[in-house]
Amino acid sequence: MNRFFIASVVAVALAAANARATTIAQWTFESAASTLAITNPASPGAGNPSGNVLPEVGSGKAFGQHVGASTYSAPGGDLDPTIAASDAGATAANSSPSLHGFSSTAWAVGDYYQFQVSTLGLSGIQVEWDQAGSNTGPGQFVLQYSLDGSSFTTIGGTRTVPLSAWNTTTVQPASFSESGFAGAVDNQTTVYFRLTDLSTVSVNGGTVASGGTDRIDNFTVISVPEPSSVALVGAGLLGLLALRRRV
Repeated sequence: MNRFFIASVVAVALAAANARATTIAQWTFESAASTLAITNPASPGAGNPSGNVLPEVGSGKAFGQHVGASTYSAPGGDLDPTIAASDAGATAANSSPSLHGFSSTAWAVGDYYQFQVSTLGLSGIQVEWDQAGSNTGPGQFVLQYSLDGSSFTTIGGTRTVPLSAWNTTTVQPASFSESGFAGAVDNQTTVYFRLTDLSTVSVNGGTVASGGTDRIDNFTVISVPEPSSVALVGAGLLGLLALRRRV
């Protein structure tokens, strides 16, 4: 009985561990280092990227890239999720104040925010983020991914950006997610994700203006265990039960 009990406890613990999502990287842009990377310099010049922004959770780097002379800033963001390094928690149900997001001007078709991470040893990759814009900011984006930083694949269709009403106290309906990678970005040394401006249509349905802004926050890459892993542990539990009955 004791052996069976111990084995059952171990199996259940393994199942719980396998069922738990893991945060690979999350950018909330709340740290002083993030703000400095975004705004120093705030205007790097036409064709030059912003500084590299490190995530607050996990490892990786992010930056903005414009063909024109963009101005980067770190104004108030969407409310940030409370998240531990070993947990997935970036959902629309954000829970803590956000003093900073990542914003930029001078948007042209093809301009983007890019996020780089490693998924070695991990599977079931999902991406979640908050995004909003000003009236004359770009209104249509796509999420893209690449394994070489050169050839990018679009996934999930067009994302329509809502008008920004972000502040430090109210949750705004501006969250997006994507989980349909079908293993394409699993177990990779480097994966690049881009949020790319798709058209000249602005948030208000007009034309994107040079001073129009797009703002992102809480960009999070997570690993969710494959259902087959949990099922395997479940099968082991059934086997233990059968063994106990025979004994």
